[in-house]
Parts: sequence; C-alpha cells; structure tokens
Amino acid sequence: MLRKIQSNLNKLKRKVDPFDNMQRFTKVGQYHVGAVEATPHRQNYYLVVKYNNQNVLKQYLIPEDEHLELKSYQRSWSKKLKRFHAFEEISSKRRYIMQENIEKFSERVKKFIQPNTFNIGLITDTFDRQLMASENLKSDGLQQIEEFNTLGELGLLDLKVHLGNWISGCDEGYTSQKRLIDMRNAFQDGQIPFVNLKGNCDDNDSYDEQEPKWPSFGEREFEDIMWHKMYQQEALSFIYSGNGVSYYDYQNFRIIFINTSDLPYDIDSHGQKRFNTKKTLAVREDQVEEIIEILSISHHKRIIFMGHSVPITRRGDNALKYNGRTLHELFVAFNQKAIGHLSNHGVPIEFKLGNQFDFSKVVDSQIVSYIGGHHQTESNYRLNTIDYITLNTSSRLFNKKQKRELDTPNEVAGYVLNINPSQNEIQLFGYGASTFRKIFKI
Repeated sequence: MLRKIQSNLNKLKRKVDPFDNMQRFTKVGQYHVGAVEATPHRQNYYLVVKYNNQNVLKQYLIPEDEHLELKSYQRSWSKKLKRFHAFEEISSKRRYIMQENIEKFSERVKKFIQPNTFNIGLITDTFDRQLMASENLKSDGLQQIEEFNTLGELGLLDLKVHLGNWISGCDEGYTSQKRLIDMRNAFQDGQIPFVNLKGNCDDNDSYDEQEPKWPSFGEREFEDIMWHKMYQQEALSFIYSGNGVSYYDYQNFRIIFINTSDLPYDIDSHGQKRFNTKKTLAVREDQVEEIIEILSISHHKRIIFMGHSVPITRRGDNALKYNGRTLHELFVAFNQKAIGHLSNHGVPIEFKLGNQFDFSKVVDSQIVSYIGGHHQTESNYRLNTIDYITLNTSSRLFNKKQKRELDTPNEVAGYVLNINPSQNEIQLFGYGASTFRKIFKI
C-alpha cells in the first residue's frame, strides 16, 4: 500500500514539476519573464508564444532591454518529449542551459589548475546526423561543438582536439559533406589551434550499407574537407600532410596525433569499396614510418599520443583490425630505446608492415599515455608503463545504459586535459556524462 502511495506521489510530482519554469506557457501570447523563470543570466525577457508556418508551437525569448546586448532564443514543442526543447540561441543554436553548465564546469576546473600549465579541450564521437527517425534521438554534432567552444571563449583552452566520428555517416553524401564543413568551420572559429582527427564513421559508410549503389564519399573526401586548413596552422608540426599525423609541443611535452582509420580507397568490380571504414580500424606502413620518424627526433620529451581509437585493449588484444597491437609494441620499443623492425603476418598486403626503427640515440624521452574515443565509455588502464585513456562519446545515441536525457547536462560530454610539466602530472576534467577529475602521474 505504501509503495502504491509513493508511486502516485511520484506521478503527481512529475506533473507539477515541468522541465523548466517556462514550459507552462503554452497559450499564444506575450509574457514577461525573468530570474524566477531562470532566464539566460537571469535577465528580463519578453516570452512570445506562437505557432509558426508549419503549425508548430514555438517560444521566443526577446530581451526587454535592447541596450544590454543580450541574445535572443527560440525553441519548439516536441510531440515525442511532450514538452518544449531547451532554448537555443537563434544565431548559434547553443542552448543556454548547456552554456551555463559549461561555465560552472570551467570555474571548477580553474580551482585545480596551476599557472604555467597547458589545457587541451577534447571532444569525441559527436555522431552528427541530420535525418533522424525520431526527434527524441536527434544528434546535432554542430550544436555540441558550438557549446564545447564555450570553453575556449572563457579563456580556458590552449588547444582543442576532436578525436573523430564527427558524423554518424547515415545521411546521404551531400548532406554529410555539408555538415562536416559546418562543423569544421565552427570548430576552427577563433584563435585557438585545433586538430581534426578522423573516426571510423567519417567516410559515410553507414549510408552506403543502406544504399549500396556506389560510395557516397569520393576518395579523401573527409581529408580534403577537414585537414587542409588544419595543416596550414603554424602551431602544428608535421612531416607529411597526407596521413593525418601531426604533433604539437609544449615545453617538455609532445602530443602526437595519428589516424586510426588509415585505409586504401579501393573500388571492386561492383563499384563497392573493398574496405569499409566503419568496420576497419587500422594504421598502415606509411603512417607508421612517419610516427617512427617523429619519435626518432623526440628528445627530452614526455609523449602523449591521441587517435580516434586506442590501439590495444585492457587485456592486451588488438583494438584495431590491423596493426593495433603492433603499434603498442612500437611504443614499448621506443620506451626501451630499442633497435629493430616491425613485421606482421596473416593480413592483406595493404596492411603489411616492414618498418625498421632505431631509438637507441633518443635522449630522455618516454611515451606516457594514449588518449582516444570510439569505445563510447570512459576507461583507463596501464600496459607496459603506458596509460591508455578512453573518453565518453559527446553524443548520447550509444550510451543507453547511462540514461542520458536530451537537453540535460548529461546529454553531452566534453573534456579538458591539463598538462603540468613541473609536476609531471596530467589532469583530465570532464563535463556532462563524464567523470569530473582524474589525475595521472607520469
């Protein structure tokens, strides 16, 4: 009986506690709202409620005082959610409840970081998709990036990195290309150096699986969109711009960025790609040679690798389809200042390795960690003195067990990596569906 009473009370509470204090304004008209309704920065606004041309009920927040230079916001009624979505800034689509959460996160982070340290903003697996079967499952990667950019505007970041899977790869080719361009432009907006890594969904193969006529992306489609301006930055160092490898130095730290979706673009007699990027994580010989060359000139460095996927699992198994474990063995060889060569067996010729290396002359350097996304969960483990760290997906689509809800702080996830050379320490801070703080001694 008590359980039934409690259940009824919970149902009643859900009815009287709306998603926010302006959900109750569903009648067409104009209202005055302010701090009581939790408006942006608790300022006074006009709330305009009306139907648009598609007969969708909309709410608009318009500043009462035009001299304050406040922004305007809008949102629509959702039949699926049975409520209004969160308010979006009209010009940028940023949701102010998300921005306020990131602002609070930034203030918390600043309490833990010291002067003369370096901060990298990290986001991964935004899985942007324009055409969704259900608006309740929408994944707006552009919106996630715009909100993530708040960290840079608050002066917290020295570098920002997208670890890949910008798109879900489910839209038609033209749509995915346009979304990539929009996200690229948003991500590189401002003065902060940036790195655009490639994920296994970023060649649009999910769409090709449903529409198997011909590849929706041409050869190097993602690379031409995302890497051209990236490699023009003076802050970023590289040997060759074709493989997706680059590196960035801060004091005695070197961050090396690699491409774990390194595949040939081969078309078979039926007009289909021989290697499906979505299903085939790999590194190839040319890229490995470039990695060896960078490592060979990395003196007096603590080295952090970043890629879309980590190369090796907690159990020591291959996390890539081709050459992941071999890449880890190369890292171990570097830390041991070894001389040798790589070889692998039982793989297609496109993924054969025959690289030679000599790390015996490298002075006072060590690979300390590798940071990746892809696995849609947070984890960290140490293998052969190297910390492998995976970050949670920014998109909520593949985190069903975590019950991430649309328009709430845990819908998204983003990170700040703080590098402290004097303490030989890195701190990883997370907002949204992530752990707030992890510390790694290196």
